[in-house]
Amino acid sequence: MADTHKVRFEPVGMEIEADEDETVLDAAFRQGVMLIHGCKEGQCSACKSFLLDGDLQMGRYSTFALPDFERDEGYVLLCRSHIYSDTEIELINYDEDMIRSGLPVVTVQTEVDSLVELTHDISLLRLRLPAGSQSTLRFHPGQYVDITVPGTDEHRSFSMANLSAAEGHLEFIIKRYPGGRFSSLLEDGLAVGDPLRVTGPYGTFTLRVASDRRLVFIGGGAGMAPILSLLRQMAESGNEREAVYYYGARTEDDLIQLAELARLAEQLPSFRFVPCLSDRRPRDWAGETGLVTDVLERQEDNLADCDVYLCGPPPMIDAALPLLEGMGVPEEQIFFDKFTITAAAGGLTDRRRIPVPPMSQDTERCAPMATAENTAPRSFPRIEFTGAEAGLKEFPSSKSRSYSYFTPRKKRATMYEDVTVDVQPDPERHLSQGWIYGFADGKGGYPVDWTVLRSGDWHQFLDPNEEWEQTIYRNNSNVVRQIQLNLENAKKAGAYRDWPMAWVTFLERHLGAWMHAEHGLGMHVFTSEQRSAPTNMINTAIAVNSAHKLRFAQDLALYNLDLSEAGIGFDGAAHKDVWHSDPAWQGVRENVERLTAIGDWAESLFATNVVFESLVGVLFRSHLVMQVAARNGDYVTPTLVGTGEHDHDRDQRYTRALFRMLTRDETHGEYNRDVLQGWLETWLPLSVRAAHELQPIWSQPQEKPATFADSFDAATAGLRGLLSDLNLSEPKGLAR
Repeated sequence: MADTHKVRFEPVGMEIEADEDETVLDAAFRQGVMLIHGCKEGQCSACKSFLLDGDLQMGRYSTFALPDFERDEGYVLLCRSHIYSDTEIELINYDEDMIRSGLPVVTVQTEVDSLVELTHDISLLRLRLPAGSQSTLRFHPGQYVDITVPGTDEHRSFSMANLSAAEGHLEFIIKRYPGGRFSSLLEDGLAVGDPLRVTGPYGTFTLRVASDRRLVFIGGGAGMAPILSLLRQMAESGNEREAVYYYGARTEDDLIQLAELARLAEQLPSFRFVPCLSDRRPRDWAGETGLVTDVLERQEDNLADCDVYLCGPPPMIDAALPLLEGMGVPEEQIFFDKFTITAAAGGLTDRRRIPVPPMSQDTERCAPMATAENTAPRSFPRIEFTGAEAGLKEFPSSKSRSYSYFTPRKKRATMYEDVTVDVQPDPERHLSQGWIYGFADGKGGYPVDWTVLRSGDWHQFLDPNEEWEQTIYRNNSNVVRQIQLNLENAKKAGAYRDWPMAWVTFLERHLGAWMHAEHGLGMHVFTSEQRSAPTNMINTAIAVNSAHKLRFAQDLALYNLDLSEAGIGFDGAAHKDVWHSDPAWQGVRENVERLTAIGDWAESLFATNVVFESLVGVLFRSHLVMQVAARNGDYVTPTLVGTGEHDHDRDQRYTRALFRMLTRDETHGEYNRDVLQGWLETWLPLSVRAAHELQPIWSQPQEKPATFADSFDAATAGLRGLLSDLNLSEPKGLAR
């Protein structure tokens, strides 16, 4: 049996396991992780990614998909990649929502249920799923499966036109090609009851339900299948987005599924179907004529606020892409499947799906081939510089991703390192002329004396979470989306109605009070610190910490408003008096307010994340609220508070890495340990007192499975482990 290794995908932070005898892409499919992909055979480059670390080898592939110079840089094709150690890979093209909503790829044996000719060259193939496989094979509307050609190891890919495998069948609209390896069987090679093996689902041509933009569908021929599936999804879910479907056919006899589209139009009041005929020989045709792209151009003006879905043959796609660009559609709002004709042995041909590489993380498309462009003569002089005149300098790796001015932690530089390391100028490294900006008191740039701690090289610190601007925006938005979904479902289910009144009172008073602590730390501790550290890498980590705290405080505030309107007797204003005057909370309040007044950024970070968060934050969030909520019939609050605990885990990870670097500094380690030990002796008693003053609230919920003593022991155990890792001694005041 082949060995199994872990694959970590950045920047999304997901992990899978892959056997040595399967490709990384197949391993992801097997585990329901839907990566952007196309041909799955090393021909199209849709799955191109970057190897950060690990032992990876590729099978045969086309150098059109991966040129040699890109391979030498570290790029790989996931569909051809086998790993032989734990590996880290950076995804270049990805849609995080799609990745996380993936479904496992499975293989099932089906039977031909029916075969109907829709036109002279298009058939409707219906496959019956065996009993029980409906729960095994699942797919999102718009996806496709591979159908194995009987008697061969070859397959052809076709999109489902129906809504769900739960219907007990799969429905395909397939164009028949003369001599096609599979499609020719639709005329005389397949009969009802014949077995066909299908594998899937694949593809990311799915409806982005989070968007509320107008939908424009463009298709032709058998490309109707996935679009029909998406329209059926909209009808079933009651989606009210405005939508129009421009469908191209040659003659009126080539129009298909008209009755079904009329039925969908009745269910979708904001939907229009616009058939377009390229051959207008019938005199009684009153509809649109010309190529579908011509009709689109006549009927539409600016499509900048639309999501556009295209499915059809290459000429239609190739004509539509530059047109859509000219009509203002951003690249990330265009999604499409593209089909090509595959040459088979003996000159036989068939249609085959080759979705082309995405242009950005949210699309499944490729850039059109470069064409000559006529530019009007300029009416004023144009100043041009050569590279040398403009100051351009070249060095051995200037055209390489692996920049020579810093050494990556791993085999390859990560995206985080590329956008974070040495982004700020620093005369200690590359800014030979000194600081180019400063402060009113004469200090320049990022003064190292804004903390008493010392480092031989502050730039050694890299955030183990690898957070930067894009990741924090994306991660926070994902958390907010999940919380909103949970709260909406809770309201629909009436989840709040059965809560004991004692638990309602506990939440209005104490969870509301904790909101003030989170906001105070986010706004007045971390926000003020995030420009004070001597490197961009430290400041970015602190800024992310601030964003975590502010988002969590906002989540608690919005939750407070939701419960106030739930009709359960929840007093949404009670938290203010609790925070200001309840004796149980005055220790926490004093602790937080004193943290906001620290002048040394490192002391502020240490006193907050190492001491206060370990003893008070974890104690309240994890060892009280998370433990007690379910016992009081509340399964909603833990989903919210759990996001705060997840944030804390990530924030403590970078804090631990930073202070471990400082306590182990070859030159200043002993000095730094003495300073930190002094800070610990100063701040620990304040946080211990704040924790103990919270003890009375442990008795207030109706159901209370945890005692304060046990909760405090668990919190202090975590702090002891952290102090040990930092080579700091445990103060006497930490005893139970």
